[in-house]
Amino acid sequence: MSDTPGTPSPETPSTPPPPPPSNSGAGPSGKELDEGKLFAILSYAINIIGVPFWIAPLLMRNNDFALYHAKQAGFTWLAGFALFVVAIIIMVVLVAIFAPLACLAQIVMAAASVTLLILNILGIVNAVGDKMVPLPVVGEFAANLFKGFTKKA
Repeated sequence: MSDTPGTPSPETPSTPPPPPPSNSGAGPSGKELDEGKLFAILSYAINIIGVPFWIAPLLMRNNDFALYHAKQAGFTWLAGFALFVVAIIIMVVLVAIFAPLACLAQIVMAAASVTLLILNILGIVNAVGDKMVPLPVVGEFAANLFKGFTKKA
């Protein structure tokens, strides 16, 4: 088929479409980043020893960067707490049934400890690198659990 004269040709856009948004995980810049970085790092670092420091930036809600990392660290802490409670329950039940199986609870505790340590270290690396990247496995759950916590106006 040939184009006949008088038939309009499809229009080509005059400007190219905008590039897709990057998912680099880069966080805020400037003053917001500088003010929130210490709290973001401490949320994970103090989390390692079991102290829920992440509650401070979560309650203050005055910095988006610190708040994001407090949510991630908070869910990691809560998940760790739940895992240890489950491990203790398993230990008590298994000791009552058959004592040699109680070592399974210790294996669960050890695996949970290593996993939580790795997640907290990844969180520290993200905070030091000025990134707002969800942690593996727990990141999306943290966003959903703490979605009501937003920066105060």
